[in-house]
Amino acid sequence: SALIQFGQSVVLVSIHGPHELDGGNITATTSTTTTASNNNKHVEIACTYSTAAFASLERVRKMAHGGGATTDRRALEAAAMIRGVVESAILGESIPRCRIDIAVNVLRADGGVLSAAIN
Repeated sequence: SALIQFGQSVVLVSIHGPHELDGGNITATTSTTTTASNNNKHVEIACTYSTAAFASLERVRKMAHGGGATTDRRALEAAAMIRGVVESAILGESIPRCRIDIAVNVLRADGGVLSAAIN
């Protein structure tokens, strides 16, 4: 786990794994989670991206108007981008049939959040 401060932005990132897969590949996509599943010879990477309700003024406005909690396109795109960066950095063949879970929690958003999460 790491608490990263990039300017005024604060991001908490934790990585768990590798875990052995039970019964083959699991492919999932939810509102803030993206999972890549290649085949049994490679590692599977799941990334969850969430922003705290108090992280930015925009998020507070969304929550006050009753929107944004279930379908957050930006969170999905950020999770997919982080997963792609991590996939390119990991030698998937060295840990076959395993899963790595990445959880990104944005505590304060003031620009540069994706850069902080990737670092």
